[in-house]
Amino acid sequence: MLTAAQLAAATPTELESYEGRLVTVAGLAYVSGTWSVPSNTTPNDVIVTDGPNNVTIRLFVGSTASTPPNYPVTVTGIFGQSDNLTPFTSGYAILPRDDFDVVSAALNNYAAWAATQWPGETDAAIIGFESDPDHDGILNGAEHAFGFNPKEHSLNPYFSLSGNAGTISFSHPRAKSLAVDVTLGYEWSTGLGSWFAGGVEAGGVTVTFAEDSVDNSNPDYDVVTAHATVTTGAPETVFVRFRASK
Repeated sequence: MLTAAQLAAATPTELESYEGRLVTVAGLAYVSGTWSVPSNTTPNDVIVTDGPNNVTIRLFVGSTASTPPNYPVTVTGIFGQSDNLTPFTSGYAILPRDDFDVVSAALNNYAAWAATQWPGETDAAIIGFESDPDHDGILNGAEHAFGFNPKEHSLNPYFSLSGNAGTISFSHPRAKSLAVDVTLGYEWSTGLGSWFAGGVEAGGVTVTFAEDSVDNSNPDYDVVTAHATVTTGAPETVFVRFRASK
């Protein structure tokens, strides 16, 4: 396996020695280009990078590496050159042969989480973000955000709430690996009709939220302790809720 840095630092002689051989480069992020196999003899170039060093992935007609990857990606392919002008020191690229040459990073989004919970299921009433197939009153999005099992009634002892004048303290579970497209946040209200994010002023009242500590000793989820503080106004009541959004 080579690195992008090794290719960038290689001498022309070393690059020539790689030509025609299978090489593998890992940890490559997207820069530019369209990942698709062309229908004619003009190749498609996709530029990827490890950060400081770019690598060209070249897709020729005849390749079956047609599935756009999830980045960062590991690519194996024939190391080739398209430069036909003296001194023949440019135009190097990796030519993947098929989709097996392209190893994508695992998706870390809600859809990937749902697929692990209900393999092969497509019914939105079961896998949907706002569905509740186990009928425990906790929607799938929140089940994920809290680190719960969406196929079982979730009765968790790590929810707590206490308060005094101007402050509400609370604790709750949170998934150890929250999907990249899911946010678990806090909202406040003075009457359960309208809800506001922390720091938003409404009706002369502002409530802010702050995270105090995270206990990661549980293997299934972390336990977060936080508090809400009334920073402006003097409302008679303040309510706090958790919200998972996507």
